[in-house]
Amino acid sequence: MPAFCQHTRKPLKPLEDVYPAFHGLEKAEDFAVSENGIIYYLKARSLDYGPDYFLSEYEAQYGKSYLDDEPNLRRLSASRLDWMDQTLVVSGAKVDWPEQGPALLEIGSAAGFFLDEANDRGYRTLGVEISDFASNFARGRGHSIFAGSFSSADLSGFLAAALGNGKVGKPEPNHWETQALEANRSETKDSPTTDRRGKMKVENASQPGEGDAPSHNGQAALDLIAAFYTLEHFPDQQFAFKRLARLLKPGGLLLLSIPSYHGPLFRCSPQTWLSSHPEDHFADYSPDSLALTLELYGLKQIAVRPASFHRKRACGWIRYLGDGFYKKWALKHEFGDTMEVLARKELPGH
Repeated sequence: MPAFCQHTRKPLKPLEDVYPAFHGLEKAEDFAVSENGIIYYLKARSLDYGPDYFLSEYEAQYGKSYLDDEPNLRRLSASRLDWMDQTLVVSGAKVDWPEQGPALLEIGSAAGFFLDEANDRGYRTLGVEISDFASNFARGRGHSIFAGSFSSADLSGFLAAALGNGKVGKPEPNHWETQALEANRSETKDSPTTDRRGKMKVENASQPGEGDAPSHNGQAALDLIAAFYTLEHFPDQQFAFKRLARLLKPGGLLLLSIPSYHGPLFRCSPQTWLSSHPEDHFADYSPDSLALTLELYGLKQIAVRPASFHRKRACGWIRYLGDGFYKKWALKHEFGDTMEVLARKELPGH
């Protein structure tokens, strides 16, 4: 990782200089902080997400394989969509969904359980999944999946073909899609993924010829992009945010789940945070730093909520609140080791 922010190209500061509680701790020197509050893991590296990631590794952590955990994952998917709907109502944000149903792309669609839930609610669904095992499983359930990296140059062609031909929802795998799978199979594991913040709005991220307009008329065509614990895995964060902004329609929504360092583990157990930090997480955000980053690409953060509540990880008087009061406090202060975020691509003139 370079020693500068991938968004602003400004130098990073050592984590220990910004957060004195980390001074002298093992591995603290492996992290650096941008002026907008993004923490970069300087030794991060990409991993192979093969079958073991969804089977034995998942089972070791959760007691069952990813595939066996489908009922729980479907419930989680439903709760995310419910929260998005409720947030839009409360915020007064009006969404102009197309008559044929909103076009949704999930980045890191895994076995397709979120796509199942969204499809049942009338979304026209597409997925991007780097794991051959997971993408083939989702295809077997009838989903239209781009088997490759979100950073692949071929993604826009896949989206244009799928949306232009109406191949969204749960179509049979088409010839173009099969070709895309084969063409991208070799780059799935080995190609560098490129992805993050500088004062360049979406216009700067949408130069002609860059191949990111998945529609008939060259305009961005996605109504909703969902990414759950995916964005932190991109080595080039700038690229990921640029591409998200390009692919969304003006007024389109971004639904995220992502780790947050504005939570009890980072604030109260710095050594544990360091020693348990996943080696394939390239960047960590807080609600504030994510909002600043999204703004650079023409995206406005509408709402944030903690995705986890760990009272016993907290310190000080907060730790002694009852579970119910702790949850209320955490929701009010957006305090959690993980967070769910809803953002919107701003309309022209706003």
